[in-house]
Amino acid sequence: MESNKDMNSGLRMGTTTRLSQAIKLSVLAMGAMAVAHAATISISKYDMLNGEGVATGGTLNNYWDQKYNGVAVPNTSTDKAPLSGGVGDLTDGTIPTLHWSNTGVESAAGAGPYVGWFTIDPLITFQFANGYHSNVSIDLYLDDTDNTGKVNLPSLITVTGYDPILNLPTTVSLTPTDTLSDQSTGPKKITLTFDPSFITQKVEVNLTRGTQNSPNASWIMLAEAQFQGVEVPETGTWAALGLGAVALLQVGRRARASRK
Repeated sequence: MESNKDMNSGLRMGTTTRLSQAIKLSVLAMGAMAVAHAATISISKYDMLNGEGVATGGTLNNYWDQKYNGVAVPNTSTDKAPLSGGVGDLTDGTIPTLHWSNTGVESAAGAGPYVGWFTIDPLITFQFANGYHSNVSIDLYLDDTDNTGKVNLPSLITVTGYDPILNLPTTVSLTPTDTLSDQSTGPKKITLTFDPSFITQKVEVNLTRGTQNSPNASWIMLAEAQFQGVEVPETGTWAALGLGAVALLQVGRRARASRK
């Protein structure tokens, strides 16, 4: 009896996986017919903890997300204040041409283009404005002054998206290179790409503070996040497809139960 139970459990899992794959492939095919090339993905909101500044490790300026237009508790001038439901510096289309440390780039008011973290590894959740996308790639513009002011690239960047049927995570990771010879006059563009078959409507970006040129974790300075992807048409059908998958699984369970 126990082996039959295990076998039925395995059948259910196998059926769920096959249904999920079949649904995803069919919607991907529709998307391929409707949209030939990846395009810019608009972000409706991103949630995170606010940047930091003088109070927690800076010496002159603050690196807050002062453009954030969502809910900030208590406000956008507070280190690590929870930000939710809005957008700001990270998606305003502004990519600085100078490093964070150049005169006039940042200020004590925290109104410059960089958002910086010194005591935490920030987790940022970006929500796509137009539903589900495949062929997703992400460009992160991160400053890197090789420990000048303790600013380095992250030691690890981890990006997670969620399957629309089973809500299971898929993660891609990248260890950015940090060398003295590749520094420009502004932030470096770091690109992460999901497998083309993966579909998601949001991504979680986790930045791990680097220690490349210092024994201690250093500042992360993020100026902009930009997204590309192929919009999957009629994304509202995901709910119906998901319900259909559940219904088919229920039918399968009843059929197996009647044979016992």
